[in-house]
Amino acid sequence: RRRGTRAPRCGRPEPLPRRAGLPLAPSRQERRRGGIAAGGRQGAWPDAPAPQRLQELAQGRAPRGRPRHRHLEQPRGRDCRRGGRGARLRCANRGMDRPPRVVRIDPANPIAKGRMRECFRLKKVLEPPRPEPGEAPRERAQRRVDHHADKIYAWHADCSSEVSEFVPHLGRRTLLRVRHRLGLPGLSIHNATIFTVGELAERVQALGARKVEIEFGENCPGLGASELKALRTLIARAIDVTTSWQRPSINYMAKRYMKQEDDTPEVYRGDVVMQEVCKRLALQFNSWSPPPPKMIDMLHVGLVRLTGRPDQPFFGYESFVTGEYRKWNTNGGWRDESNFRHTPHAFSFATFRMTKGALMVVDVQGVGDLYTDPQVHSCSGQGFGEGNLGARGMALFLHSFRYDLNPIVQYMDFEPFLLMPGEQPSASEAEAAKFEAGEAYLKSQTWFRRSRSIGSGDGLDIEDELDAVTWESKPFLGQRAPPASQVNAFPAFLSRCVDSLEVGELPRDLRSSVPDIETSEATVHMALAQLYDERDERILAGTTVDPEATSRFHTWLAALGGCLPAMLACAKDDAATRPSRLQWAHNAAKRGSREASVLALSLIEPGDTMLELFYVQRAIECDDGRTERQRKSDMDTCQHELHARLAAANLALGDRATAVQNLERAAALAMEAGEFRLHERYSEEAAQLGSDDQSSEEDAN
Repeated sequence: RRRGTRAPRCGRPEPLPRRAGLPLAPSRQERRRGGIAAGGRQGAWPDAPAPQRLQELAQGRAPRGRPRHRHLEQPRGRDCRRGGRGARLRCANRGMDRPPRVVRIDPANPIAKGRMRECFRLKKVLEPPRPEPGEAPRERAQRRVDHHADKIYAWHADCSSEVSEFVPHLGRRTLLRVRHRLGLPGLSIHNATIFTVGELAERVQALGARKVEIEFGENCPGLGASELKALRTLIARAIDVTTSWQRPSINYMAKRYMKQEDDTPEVYRGDVVMQEVCKRLALQFNSWSPPPPKMIDMLHVGLVRLTGRPDQPFFGYESFVTGEYRKWNTNGGWRDESNFRHTPHAFSFATFRMTKGALMVVDVQGVGDLYTDPQVHSCSGQGFGEGNLGARGMALFLHSFRYDLNPIVQYMDFEPFLLMPGEQPSASEAEAAKFEAGEAYLKSQTWFRRSRSIGSGDGLDIEDELDAVTWESKPFLGQRAPPASQVNAFPAFLSRCVDSLEVGELPRDLRSSVPDIETSEATVHMALAQLYDERDERILAGTTVDPEATSRFHTWLAALGGCLPAMLACAKDDAATRPSRLQWAHNAAKRGSREASVLALSLIEPGDTMLELFYVQRAIECDDGRTERQRKSDMDTCQHELHARLAAANLALGDRATAVQNLERAAALAMEAGEFRLHERYSEEAAQLGSDDQSSEEDAN
């Protein structure tokens, strides 16, 4: 939109650009309110260590005027498309040598502290040079940064030098007298340096250039025209650099870990990758069809290293955003109930569905709908730092998330996560009223007209974007989302199985739908069942259900999703029928479970030799990596027992030669397990069968 025009109150911004760098800088009013962090030091901006296609380190310039949509980070409109002032510019290639950037930061005085990190105000300075004829905006911005960095670094290199190196014919006693007149602490005449250029710049900033020049003129009567000209040049340089620190600058927020073991470059690079993944998920959420009623965004982050300090510490940085900062949920299942908002929690749930259960963005916080500092849960529990709680973290969020009271996820047609009736506490009047208001707006003609003008987004493919940083998404279990009146009610296929909550059966119409590979949703259901088994207070608060029955319910849903431990639990469930338990054991045995194969032997009908032969052979082939002595100490069925049972089954089928081989193998394994009596018994039986076969052959001859 043009500068000076009002934006519509309910309007939607133009489609987001595909290639974006750092966020737009704050306005002049925000910079004036932000101030300057004291005690600045110079630093360097290295290349951002980000994955492919996920982040770009770029420079930009603050747009004039007051931004009316500060929660939207992307540049929009004509200026962005034509590469004008609002466009963000990419840096040089990673392989090219770039001059260091200059920043100001005071690591000794944090402005805020959290549980793990502390925050500092960081400033990066940009000086607008005069445009040259025919120069492109991108080249001008790069020349602006390079020129400013060279000038600042040259000045800081001279700050430790003596003033007499630039202004000749100044004696040490004269400099001591001027130093005293300007209000600096007294020094001995034997000091290595009496009056440095940095101290001169500090006095110029505090007293003014005219006062400093008068003091030098009155206390140094021997200065000639050339010396006075050199002094005025030095003062002008000090004024130029000082004003460049204050005016044409960009405010950022620097973050540093307080624990020494976390304050490493690898941890900071992991944070950059994690937030850029969240950035891509936020863009996918905005481009979903049907679209959400409010657009969201995630700040870009980067890495800075202060090379001017002895230890050269690392800091993470992001744009400084003004406004009321709120945290909407955490990675441990907590959600803000003092201010009911639908968009932040809908975004967390949408990431679980958009990635098909592979990832979930939690710890959503920020100013308005501009989020920062998130946490990602992966279903496998790999990557994304120590805050990644894996499937347990997903289960904690999904247990507290109210799908039935969030109109956004229902409107966007995301599938609900199945919970038992009564597993969540009853909704308050304020939360119910907020849901009704949101639902009424999404059904109104106002939203209908607005949604038609939005379009379908930029068509981002989130699975292609996440291949570089995450793992292949898995299919998930479930049907189409039911109407809002039937959300979290008992599904129809559950009511066909049993008439009560005593679940665990495997009906015939569901046997073919159990996947051969465990789904992500099944993993989360199993994690939720384990939380109920542990009687975790985070999920028991406010519920009216029996923890044991609820654990069996989620275990059964996990088994329907192909979770192998859940299948074993259902096969061991004495409350289920015998055919159902055998079917669960059969499915687990096909997946390579030795325990399930042994369990199936106790569930088959007596005399069913073919099934016995199948499960015994399956149990023998499944190697769990344990020795016979370990199985004996664990009171588990040993391999020699399985070979003896296999010999009996072969003997019942008339295969005496195979039975002898199995008995000989059973005797060898019994010796390995230390069962000497069984070794003698199997050896005698094998010898007896062998002699009987030999006598039978002689009689036949």
